[in-house]
Amino acid sequence: MKQLLLALLLIPSAFASQAQDRLHYYFVDFPPFHFQNAGDPSPRGLTLDLLRLAALDAGERLSIQKVPLNRFIQLTQAGKVEVALVSQEYRQAFASQYLCSATDLTRIHPTVFVNGDRYPDLTSVQALTNHTVHAPRSVRFVMSRLLPEGTDLDTSYAIHLVTRGFNAGRIGLLADFRERMTLNLAQETPAFPVRTLALKPIGIALCVNNTLPDAYARQRALEKAFLKVANSAQGQTLLQQYQMALTFAPTPTH
Repeated sequence: MKQLLLALLLIPSAFASQAQDRLHYYFVDFPPFHFQNAGDPSPRGLTLDLLRLAALDAGERLSIQKVPLNRFIQLTQAGKVEVALVSQEYRQAFASQYLCSATDLTRIHPTVFVNGDRYPDLTSVQALTNHTVHAPRSVRFVMSRLLPEGTDLDTSYAIHLVTRGFNAGRIGLLADFRERMTLNLAQETPAFPVRTLALKPIGIALCVNNTLPDAYARQRALEKAFLKVANSAQGQTLLQQYQMALTFAPTPTH
């Protein structure tokens, strides 16, 4: 159960069928992958945009619905999730129910960024105990499960405020995805040395419920289409738009 909840909280997004010919995508707010802010006419995010294009390429009809986290967990535990982009823990927990990518489509690297001037001797993740680590609200579930016990995690602020505070030297320890924060640091160029402490990486797989008609063929088609889009010029444009420096597995040739 612990592994299941960890997996769900890391990458909470999935498809479930509303009709035989339509895949309905459930998601929980998790910027920059999938979210819907107040005033947004429709959900958006890197994962959503890539999957919209992949579904079109694979001939799948797609609709999207935001649900509360508890509802998402209930749907998963009830076996009503049919297609999901999830972490490797999910893939392991439901190996008997899902057909999943044999290897990770991509990997996300949660990382703690250290202000070297303020913490010259802090060189290990274990040493974070009893320190306050700041993180954007969007990654609080991930970081709370990856940081060592005893770490004080402050997720009071949105990404732009936390980043600004770190770059200005007001925040000494910042946890975020390496794929996002590295770009932000390069743009701001902090006036102090930055050290990185790697947390457990998150490998992402595309899984299909094995009770779906033509489950194997649909999983393969969606996976191939997803990687095709992600590795295309259009996919690279989306990565730039959402400021994520992700690397994807090669597109299958068969």
